[in-house]
Amino acid sequence: MKKTILFAPATYNLAETTRCIQIAKAIKKSARCVFLSYGGEFEFLIREEGFQLHRLKPSITTKKTIHLYKIHHGKKLGELFSRNEIDKQVHAEIELIDQVKPVCIVTGFSPSTSISARVRNIPLVWITQTTWEIKTALNNMTIEYFDKLDFPVLQVLPNIIKNYLSRILYEIYSRLIIRPYNQVASKYKIINFKHFEELWKGDYQLQAESLWFNRQKTKSNEFFIGPLLAEIERDVPKQVKNIDRRKEIIYLAMGSSARKELLLGIIESFRNTDYLVITPSKSYFKDQEYNFPENVIVTDWFPAQIINDIADLSLIHGGIGTIMNAIKAGKPIIGIGMMAEQEANLLAAERLGICMRISRNRLRMDELHSLIRLALADKNMLDRARHYSKLIKKEDVNKSISSFFSQVFAVN
Repeated sequence: MKKTILFAPATYNLAETTRCIQIAKAIKKSARCVFLSYGGEFEFLIREEGFQLHRLKPSITTKKTIHLYKIHHGKKLGELFSRNEIDKQVHAEIELIDQVKPVCIVTGFSPSTSISARVRNIPLVWITQTTWEIKTALNNMTIEYFDKLDFPVLQVLPNIIKNYLSRILYEIYSRLIIRPYNQVASKYKIINFKHFEELWKGDYQLQAESLWFNRQKTKSNEFFIGPLLAEIERDVPKQVKNIDRRKEIIYLAMGSSARKELLLGIIESFRNTDYLVITPSKSYFKDQEYNFPENVIVTDWFPAQIINDIADLSLIHGGIGTIMNAIKAGKPIIGIGMMAEQEANLLAAERLGICMRISRNRLRMDELHSLIRLALADKNMLDRARHYSKLIKKEDVNKSISSFFSQVFAVN
């Protein structure tokens, strides 16, 4: 009989949902893959793949999703979930664990499983990335300070002071998030989380990136499986199929974390330029009609790798999936981070010599276009991008995933 693995993705988030799905697809022949969900925009992707899905309560509403994104993106301080919500999540998860009897739980970003798994003594596997380790990065100055502190009043301060302020801000952010989790954990007399980052440590960590990307040293409980890039079949929009390949093509993606006004400003800056810009950001602009530049194609979402393969440059926010897709395509990157994790990803790519980074608070369109021209003309940057593209393409992610579950949980 196949062993059961329980997946707990944050189905309101595309990246976390697809990462769990890809891992499940890699081991579905040797394991019984079961999913739990509290609802969300991307829950349907699990059903499309034919996996067993258990919908738990309390359901995540659209209003709650907006709140969660604001917390994740550092746009507000507060709790992800209330004590009452977490208590109900943990109770529902314990009941499901008792029902399906998994050998482990795999989660993208469902922190309640850090309690329920421990209550039932089930090994917990977190899908993570090294750039989530913001506390360490701030302490060793890998991240000097948060871009959100890079505004005129504070720009005159030394970086060491802005680093200190960033560490204080992150500590406040952490304490507000973990407080209700610790309140529920104390009810079950288990671990007291000292910091937000302890919520996602688990028993094992699957690092969804290449070992050379950010941190070469590994810890005893972490496994680098390589980038988990969404493999979702979608029709390519007609206007993208028929684009003029004679022009330099720019892929513009600011993800769910971008400010609409910022994205509009970037789009407008390409008016009357010789570039052809493709941006799958139509969902931002459904509230009214917009007069977009003729050389900017605004589409519904479709897989990034399709655009990356034809683009000459990626202008992106720096989410791990977006940046790994850009690296795989072997093209230069211009990065505008919208949150700390994205800033860390872009810093890592910058250290590899394949990215130019610009602070969103210092963003001027003339400077942005100057960087675009520099990146497109930089042969060395293109050569380095192609080098890392070859490295990514050599990685057998499915084999790495299968190897982990075989070695650790005897899933064969």
